[in-house]
Amino acid sequence: MQGFHSQKPQNVYVPPQYPSTTVNYMEFSDDQFKQRVALALNCLDMNRVTAIVENAGDINTAKKNFQNMEHQVAVRRQEGAIAIGRKPTTNDEVHVIYVGDNTAVRFWRSGMTGVYSLDFVQNDRRSRHKLKPTNIKLIERPFGDELFTIEQALDQARDSQGRRVCPPPTTLGDSRYDPEWETFLVPEGAIIDVVRQERNTITIKIPSRWPENFATADTYTLR
Repeated sequence: MQGFHSQKPQNVYVPPQYPSTTVNYMEFSDDQFKQRVALALNCLDMNRVTAIVENAGDINTAKKNFQNMEHQVAVRRQEGAIAIGRKPTTNDEVHVIYVGDNTAVRFWRSGMTGVYSLDFVQNDRRSRHKLKPTNIKLIERPFGDELFTIEQALDQARDSQGRRVCPPPTTLGDSRYDPEWETFLVPEGAIIDVVRQERNTITIKIPSRWPENFATADTYTLR
């Protein structure tokens, strides 16, 4: 990079550009591998990185999992640019949960690392997406925040002076646009409450590429 000395400093680990299919994580030291995970997940809390690695069971399993994940991302990027908000395509693994009134929640890998796409579909025609019913809210645990679609986020985006970042929607009645198209983005491993008006809440768990081998705590009451 211009303005920096070209010679690499000694005894300093410089992680390769992310992602790279030429990296063999089995040759990394444990500390180097954790630094790579931190870089990929944009996480500065090394205790959290250590916990993520330990959830895989052992360090070598974590390295294999991460190697496979990076390879999949690289393959997707070679196939073309990632389309944020795209609907499922051939070979996508799609998960569907029925939530009543001929409506189901559908989610699949978005193509971005660690992120799933989610939308609503007709239960009797699961290839057909639809708008989120007005009597349903999606709430992410443990924060209690309501999830909004990509389209809603762009519509509400404002700069520091309160001006719209994106043009106002002009799609109403325009045959070039799908009026039923909307997509949510959720992190893998997330727990989402599907809150239905006057009905029981349905809780869904977004898959995670990290095995969840949690330790079991001994529970007791202090007297």
